[in-house]
Amino acid sequence: MTLKTFIAPAVAALALGAGSLAVVQTGNAGSSSLQERLLHTEIPNFATVLCPSVVDDSSRWAGRYASAGSLQQNGFEAGLSEPLYSPTLRAQGVASVAQFGSEAGARAEAEHELAVAGHSPGRFSFYRVAGVPGARGFTIDRGTVVERDVVFAAGRYVYLVGVTYRKGASIAVPTSWLTAAAVELSERA
Repeated sequence: MTLKTFIAPAVAALALGAGSLAVVQTGNAGSSSLQERLLHTEIPNFATVLCPSVVDDSSRWAGRYASAGSLQQNGFEAGLSEPLYSPTLRAQGVASVAQFGSEAGARAEAEHELAVAGHSPGRFSFYRVAGVPGARGFTIDRGTVVERDVVFAAGRYVYLVGVTYRKGASIAVPTSWLTAAAVELSERA
């Protein structure tokens, strides 16, 4: 699941000098467990633009690749998302973890999100993610914008790390950066 659509307002606020923005936590379902699994994930040249926010409502967590229906069906309990931005690359990113009621539910949700991503507009392709069992990396080339993500399930959790950047940027975000971030996340699983 990506929450990249929430990053643009934060980036705009930062550009206007609003400083750092805080997002209020909703509920505390698994809050400390989720924070331990996500915080300090780093992609080179990217920084956090918002305080990570725990969400325990499947409708609020649903996004580009996850629907409230699939989240509910697969036992969604809570999620934590860390929006990222690179001023150097002028690119957006996100690292997220979602907790499910069972390992089977987490695996089913990861597969669902991959299937939905595969039907997104643009040229879709997979890439290898070494060092993370079951992880799937994918790139969607939308002409002027490129999105790269890694999705995987580990236990009762679904992890996603991804970036979106303009095609033809001076530095394209390599898949190795996302693979390294996914490995870091998987070590917390």
